[in-house]
Amino acid sequence: SAALLVDCVYLVLAIWQIVFMFGWFFLQFMEFSCMLTPLLMPYLYGVAITCMTTFLMGFIHYVVSDSTMSTASYSHCYPNMMKPVPEMVHQRTIDEMFSSIATFLILLHLFWFLFGSVNILPVVFIEGLYMGNDMPRIHQCVAPVHFWFTCSCLCLQWFLFMVVAIWYMVEMSARYNEDRSSRSDIIQNNHNRAAQVGDSPTGHLTSSAEEQPIISTVQTKVE
Repeated sequence: SAALLVDCVYLVLAIWQIVFMFGWFFLQFMEFSCMLTPLLMPYLYGVAITCMTTFLMGFIHYVVSDSTMSTASYSHCYPNMMKPVPEMVHQRTIDEMFSSIATFLILLHLFWFLFGSVNILPVVFIEGLYMGNDMPRIHQCVAPVHFWFTCSCLCLQWFLFMVVAIWYMVEMSARYNEDRSSRSDIIQNNHNRAAQVGDSPTGHLTSSAEEQPIISTVQTKVE
């Protein structure tokens, strides 16, 4: 269940990273926007660097991994589908290393998610989205596109995480009910088999056969 949850979070972050990097790329060419909050720039650049590192690590993992494990040519060379031990150990080491890197990047994404949720999203509830007529005059800003984009990305991230959480709870509940019903079915089948064995003629014959040595022993003692 933990591995399933991690895979779902990684998939959601992959989708979110594509959306974020697409918008962040075009934000670099906007000169009329402004940050408005002092922690907005560290958040944007931190998330962008984390996303680029994630994409780069995924590409490197794909390049250095051995993709011949399931190909027809490899199965023709090794009919037993078993790689030599040194190659298996090397591939396993690579997979474990990149798995650790991916876990660290997921935790880093979660850190930026909490960082933006604590330091940027509350500004929306305190001062709004800066859409009033006096906003450009007060903040000397034509349009806070960076701020709007960041809030939209954080809201999207919250939505995706809630979808994953709801799906995970539903999935775990369904699995629990399925396991519970299967266990009850097994117990019921065992009771039915025990009842059938007890009611069958073979059961009576067996009990009679077991009683015969006892009766003969008693008769011998009496004699």
